[in-house]
Amino acid sequence: MTVGLWNATLLLSEKSYYFMAFTLSLFAVITIQKNIRDLQAVKEYENPYEQGDVFLEKDDFLKEKE
Repeated sequence: MTVGLWNATLLLSEKSYYFMAFTLSLFAVITIQKNIRDLQAVKEYENPYEQGDVFLEKDDFLKEKE
């Protein structure tokens, strides 16, 4: 991308516009990827008393750990 913009016969303002669009799209992709990763991590550890469709009471959960 950098070489293409460097060699392009565009105005400097056009080159900078395309460069910023590319940079912001990379930022968006990385941000979305991190948000999805974090949401999956939260879902795994959100409620330790819940196992599938069965809701366990806190005492039951502690007994299972012993």
